[in-house]
Amino acid sequence: MEVYKGTVWCMFISVFESKTENVIAALFFKDAVTKTTIDHVADLLSIDVKEHVMTSFSHEKYSLMKSIMIELAQLENFEHYISFIMDPSEYARVWVTKHMNETIFNRNHDNCSTYGILAKRHIQELLTQLVECVAKATRQCKQNNEDKPCRNTDKDHVQQGFKHKCIQRRPHGIGGFRNIHDKKLAVEFCNFQVSSKASFKFHD
Repeated sequence: MEVYKGTVWCMFISVFESKTENVIAALFFKDAVTKTTIDHVADLLSIDVKEHVMTSFSHEKYSLMKSIMIELAQLENFEHYISFIMDPSEYARVWVTKHMNETIFNRNHDNCSTYGILAKRHIQELLTQLVECVAKATRQCKQNNEDKPCRNTDKDHVQQGFKHKCIQRRPHGIGGFRNIHDKKLAVEFCNFQVSSKASFKFHD
């Protein structure tokens, strides 16, 4: 039970604030997707950063050593020479770390860093896959110009006289609804919003 203390507390707070069960599920889903995305992108970025640094030296130790030697000559600092002679591996490690930080995290004229560009690309790819998975959800019923999971799994159930029975409504954000104040996708469901004090604004 200790492991789930945080989850139970979050659920209690949500219920206390009169959120519906659907909204609670959406918030947990959002948190789970966020954490998974961060972990996955972090793993991918570690590979990207290594590849980026190696590419900058043409994947050759010779190119790396040449760059270090050129900088040592330009610095004309005797202490740096001694450090390199005493422990060339440690000097190279510190030098590569400094070079990597400058290359990866320094911002360009568009105020973007290489790290940010790489992260954005991976996040966009993951979001595209997520949207495709949601759009391809099985056992859906086309009703009211919207795909919704239906309790009746027969695709012709409406023609057979069985009404549409929605199992799970989706957050309005999937349909493009956003909160006006922060432009973030809406996570609440329609059956919650219609009973709230929220107002809606349509635009092209």
